[in-house]
Amino acid sequence: MATLTLRDIDERVMTRMRRTAKKERRSLNSQFLAVLDRGLERTENPLKASEKARAAKQRAAWAELAGKWEGEFPPIERITFGRPDVIL
Repeated sequence: MATLTLRDIDERVMTRMRRTAKKERRSLNSQFLAVLDRGLERTENPLKASEKARAAKQRAAWAELAGKWEGEFPPIERITFGRPDVIL
């Protein structure tokens, strides 16, 4: 396994990293590795252009329909917390 030394890390970054490591019950080293891995995963697996276009069309279709429902029932207010965007 390779070893990496990081120098001149901003104190704000270290404070955030320590706080997150403690919250997630990891060592500081494990937290750096987890953050690095997540960052690389995001850059290696971005949405394909066709998926982005389809998602944009879907949002436009929903925006066009928003507020146009007519029926006998009063509108229901729905609130969701922490739900990630879903692309169908």
